[in-house]
Amino acid sequence: GASEEAALAAAADDIVRELAPEVVALIGPGTSARAVKRRLGSEGTLLGVDAFAGGRLVAADLTEQQCLALVRGRPGRIVVGVTGGQGFLFGRGNQQLSPPVIRAVGRDGITVIAGVNKLQELVDGVLRVDTGDAELDRELSGYIKVVTAAGTRAIMKVAEPI
Repeated sequence: GASEEAALAAAADDIVRELAPEVVALIGPGTSARAVKRRLGSEGTLLGVDAFAGGRLVAADLTEQQCLALVRGRPGRIVVGVTGGQGFLFGRGNQQLSPPVIRAVGRDGITVIAGVNKLQELVDGVLRVDTGDAELDRELSGYIKVVTAAGTRAIMKVAEPI
């Protein structure tokens, strides 16, 4: 509802405030990530990965190779939402954020945004990754902070695919 949208908008504000101007932010698909794109002044693409730097859109609907070219040798960040119901961060609908792209940014460069309701609706309460690279899936497993509202973070378990 409206309160969930307001919480996501406030969460997006937090994320935008934390983006340094020199960082290339690859912002994934979906409505939660789109809240960040909107806070940066662009609709971006709903189903694609868009790049922002210095507070502005620098490229839209990127391929894997374009994502990699933008973050290779530069500070980067990946902002992703949670695939509703399934709880996937990577491997479902955002294949542009491939293992090489994720490795270029690093685990600490990943920011997750999701509404509390979406997290509560997860069947087993666990987020998942399925990058197609078993080693990377293991590296991404553990716990991650999820930005849910202004100044609010949930700690969620991340697991490899079932």
